[in-house]
Amino acid sequence: MRSLESVVVIEKIKALEERLDDIDNRLDTLFSSFYCSSESSSSESDYEPWKATSFKKPGNKKVKSNNKKAKPRRNPTRACRKN
Repeated sequence: MRSLESVVVIEKIKALEERLDDIDNRLDTLFSSFYCSSESSSSESDYEPWKATSFKKPGNKKVKSNNKKAKPRRNPTRACRKN
């Protein structure tokens, strides 16, 4: 024999499965009518596929100036030489 708790759990599971089936049937009828109405009103060729666009933040971008004078570099052979 099963314990009382296991019987209660099994009954709750059956009730949840019935509710799930009911919800699934309602969704099927809802979406079947949705697809039928959208297909009959226009063809699929009228619509362009959705394209994702990248998001660019407006803001201050640092721009390097190209008109700077180059720093004179020391000659490494001169810097290390001692007389």
